[in-house]
Amino acid sequence: MLPPGVTLDDLIAADSERQTCVQNLMKLTEAARKYARDNGGTLPAANSWHEDLALYLIDAADPNALFACPAAPDLEYGYAINEEVAGHNLAEFRGRGNVVLFSESDLNQPNAAGPPRLDGPGPRRHTDYWNAAEGRFDTVAYVNSDVGQGPYQPPAAGGEGDESVLARVLTCPAAPDFKRAYAINAQVAGKNATELTDHGRIVLFFESDLNVPNAAGDPARDGVAGGRHQGWRNDPNRYNYVVYLNGSTSQTQVTRIDGPLMRGPE
Repeated sequence: MLPPGVTLDDLIAADSERQTCVQNLMKLTEAARKYARDNGGTLPAANSWHEDLALYLIDAADPNALFACPAAPDLEYGYAINEEVAGHNLAEFRGRGNVVLFSESDLNQPNAAGPPRLDGPGPRRHTDYWNAAEGRFDTVAYVNSDVGQGPYQPPAAGGEGDESVLARVLTCPAAPDFKRAYAINAQVAGKNATELTDHGRIVLFFESDLNVPNAAGDPARDGVAGGRHQGWRNDPNRYNYVVYLNGSTSQTQVTRIDGPLMRGPE
């Protein structure tokens, strides 16, 4: 089941951008370590690292593309070297796996250098749609050759751009005035799923008019009165979507059966 409001194309595009970004940073880090190997352990300088790495990137299909991040298509140069690491000897960082070498940057200039953008201002580039409520993140490369995901930036920290990510997941296009269009079934929330039976009939999330963060309620009482969605073609009825505990979705009407709201007879 896809996250609400997210298409398969969204997931594929986001994963492709992240994977390419990771590969770019891996190749830049490998080149920087090769440079250090040939220069007494000294890493490239902050004011010349593009030129310093050029010799070690000549085997790439398009060396210039390695300096750009696909999640920032308007920037020719999408990465910066950590100014506190550049020009230093690798031996200084032996055993320290958390030292950032390259990070994503909006400076958009050759030989960009500065502090790693881990906690500073500016919206992050990548979206993890499965954890969109946590915000967005940047990809970072470490001195020890590891490449990973930087800390999430909470939605409020990134301004309007990050809020839109959260909005796509928590809003319904059929209710454009609602920022929180769904609710969790209060009878199910907090319970151990292994203790519940008939997962394909128990409602987990439902469309709601509560319009508050962390909305929870009774799907029979707190669902959208009258239904949000028009029936298909000649169907005069209106419907709400519900998500069941097994991950399936349906427009099926619901009735109460022995506790948690459950799917009625088909």
